[in-house]
Amino acid sequence: MSRPEDLLPPDLYYDGAEASKYTTSSRIQSIQASMTNRALELLHLDSPSFILDIGCGSGLSGEIVSEHGHNWVGMDISPSMLDIALQREDVDGDLFLADIGQGLPFRAGTFDAAISISAIQWLCNAESSGVSPEGRLRRFFDGLYACLKRGGRAVCQFYPKNDQQRTMISSAAIKAGFGAGLLEDDGGTKNQKTYLVLSVGGGDITTAIDGMEGVDVEDGRKIRQAMNAKGRRREDVKGSKAWVLKRKEKMRAKGKRPRRVTEANNNDEGGGDHEEPGRRCKRLKVHTKSRTPSLPGFEDKSSLRRSTRLQKLRELRDQLGSGEQKRTERSSAAAQYRDWKGAQTQKKASAASHKGKRRRNPGTGDELHQVSKRQRRQSVSGLSIERADSIERWLDESYPDQKPSIADKVLEVIDTMPRKSGAALPSPEDSFDRTTISSRKSDRTTASVRDSDYRQSLRHRSVYINHKDPPPELMGRAKRIISRPRLSPEMDDEAAQQLVKTSRRLEDEGEEVLVQQFASAIIPAMKVVPDRRLASNSGLPWSNSVPVPLKPSILTTPLPLPKPKPDLAFGYSHDAFTEDQLGTIGLLVDDQFGRSYAVPDQKLLFPFLNVEFKSQAKNGTHYIATNQAAGTGAVALRGVMDLVDRSFGMESFDYEEPLFFSVTMDHQLACVNVHWLEAPVDGGKHSFHTEGLSRHLLQDVDGIRATARAIKNILDEGTDKRLQTLCGALDAYREIVVRNREAADPQRVRHEAQAKMVPNEASADEPCSYLRLAPDLEVERSLGTTREINKSRQDGDRIWL
Repeated sequence: MSRPEDLLPPDLYYDGAEASKYTTSSRIQSIQASMTNRALELLHLDSPSFILDIGCGSGLSGEIVSEHGHNWVGMDISPSMLDIALQREDVDGDLFLADIGQGLPFRAGTFDAAISISAIQWLCNAESSGVSPEGRLRRFFDGLYACLKRGGRAVCQFYPKNDQQRTMISSAAIKAGFGAGLLEDDGGTKNQKTYLVLSVGGGDITTAIDGMEGVDVEDGRKIRQAMNAKGRRREDVKGSKAWVLKRKEKMRAKGKRPRRVTEANNNDEGGGDHEEPGRRCKRLKVHTKSRTPSLPGFEDKSSLRRSTRLQKLRELRDQLGSGEQKRTERSSAAAQYRDWKGAQTQKKASAASHKGKRRRNPGTGDELHQVSKRQRRQSVSGLSIERADSIERWLDESYPDQKPSIADKVLEVIDTMPRKSGAALPSPEDSFDRTTISSRKSDRTTASVRDSDYRQSLRHRSVYINHKDPPPELMGRAKRIISRPRLSPEMDDEAAQQLVKTSRRLEDEGEEVLVQQFASAIIPAMKVVPDRRLASNSGLPWSNSVPVPLKPSILTTPLPLPKPKPDLAFGYSHDAFTEDQLGTIGLLVDDQFGRSYAVPDQKLLFPFLNVEFKSQAKNGTHYIATNQAAGTGAVALRGVMDLVDRSFGMESFDYEEPLFFSVTMDHQLACVNVHWLEAPVDGGKHSFHTEGLSRHLLQDVDGIRATARAIKNILDEGTDKRLQTLCGALDAYREIVVRNREAADPQRVRHEAQAKMVPNEASADEPCSYLRLAPDLEVERSLGTTREINKSRQDGDRIWL
């Protein structure tokens, strides 16, 4: 069976059909949930964190992340996958359309952790000759390292094709600076899953599996260290008995007689050596008159190469020595130097042969199948601790250095060496040409329609569901609208029976399948609107809507309501209004937010019907759908209320006229709701109400016909009385705006009037001393008020120049 990544690039493979199939498959959902839970377990997050979901797809893994109380941002290369994610109610994170092979467009240290489920194996394929898998992996891991905080972790689940791919991915992560480890679930079986666990900063990577049962650790670092040490002779510890005896043998082989170690130094059992006659034990001496120190005799050449201060002692000994003793010491020191130089060259050659076998992992010390050796400061050998300390103090007092020693410099560089950190990547607006897609709920900054206290959030804004009895006249009008008989033929028995069978068959399907195969047959207007004055929109958020304000009595600051995003909405097109009326609609804007009361989604004008679809198999309920419809209806009613208030005034508003309807639907039941506006009480504010109007069983032929009839009648009502009321209000508001402008700037009106004047035909032969007003500038009447233009300069129908 071919792997998906071998067939097509991910953005082409996951088209609309494949993305929907992937999202609605119960088997894939189960596997995705299992792997996401495993990844979160490996992250060891003790508190709510900010997580990056790499290759988020349709948001299946994001749902699990939200259930654990974390906030997340997802990115994927497939537009179809992200489109489905935006349509799903369970997706709470922000979504980015981006290619992870080009790097991650986030600032350094943005995220606490990152997960990736079945995504990074796509980077191992080259789509063209100019792209290399190594380069895509390098850019991805460099960007991931940069955007994670210090001490953060990342878990990437992937399916390697072979060991070569697994090594390629893990090596790229190590080169980026991560501490890395591989975890295999169900190893050796067909269902094997591989997790790449990465850490940023200090700490052992094996702590990621602390507390997990049934996990065996195979530390490649220890294995490599043991392999390197195999066959290597163990060196004797300096200062030990074996090391002293070995050193004496070397001196005898060179024709030298080692000095006898007295009891004051070290009781050597091999002390059969005798001290040379006439030779004294060398000690440290200080001349108090000249303050020129005598030199301690060091026969250990290893100490000379480890401290520059001790090298200075040797130079002073050569300068201050005299006679035969001076020449002997110089000869001995030169021989020791030659021996030391040869040993040093041999060690360099040996280290060069192993240089390619060991690599330091910068910054963390954790490696995958590698070993690193920590540099250590070594003390001067051949001296006791007390004697070495006294020498160091004496050197500091007698020869204060202006510059630190080489050894100190090296150690200082190592201690202060900054760890590798990826360069801070620019924001998406500065670099990559990417499309940003925002969901309607971001980072838990809005109330959730699924929460049990969501209706409390609605009540804080005077939005109520089944709260009080609506006016009887309003309910009577609404029921007459949805139940009115139609002249056109209704759905025949065969088609209705087929829909009943389809309803039973779709019990286990998601919303997308429910809408495509069932709801579209009940609502033909989803495909083609019945009137050109109407328009529909599906799944588009009302990002241009004016939010419903809080009650004045609320002193706290609750979470804002999410922006409405109806599954299906009907409103008016531009063909429903004249040019002047469309120009007036542009004035219906909120001063605080700069958003439109009339065009909440930048397409539909004055929406009046909302349909919400739910799938019981995906935990969708009418309760949740009604919560969504209540917020949507409040926004739409507020737009109509604003227009009436600007034109006629709220005292002329008909509170018993149904102006907005909603329908909530699953595969079994359709509920029709009416939304109405309640007048203020005791100087309060208007309140928005949602009331159930009728219910229809969709597994019954009569219920299907009644639902289809109700929706068609609501659309017909929208093109009749409701549209006439809106047009009249727009015309009235335009008159008020024009009159106010004329009163505020009469000079401007005069110039506009002159531009529209025509010569007086009665005085065509005479010199033109005045002009007659064009017909469209004659005195108009609006709402019983006479409109006068420049009355002080008007003489009948003439304006003198």
